[in-house]
Amino acid sequence: MTCGTCGATIADKAIICYRCGAPTSTPVAKHPQAARRRTSWAGIAAAGVAAAGLAAFGASQPFESPEQIGGLAGAAAALLGGGLLWWRGRR
Repeated sequence: MTCGTCGATIADKAIICYRCGAPTSTPVAKHPQAARRRTSWAGIAAAGVAAAGLAAFGASQPFESPEQIGGLAGAAAALLGGGLLWWRGRR
């Protein structure tokens, strides 16, 4: 291989020219690191308010069966779990 800067004969796998120090190829650009996302406290607060509202509404209703209590608890857990997964995905 021949150096494109000085014309010296160099090895095929050389990274730089031994004579002039010029690089034998253009360096590969690295991907810039992704900017760190800011936490959306508004989303976390909205999920908390929605869960509290659901719990308050469920507590104000007369409980007629264990299935109703289980459904309410499941809905609250799903809402809180979804909010937590959303928050972790934003970090």
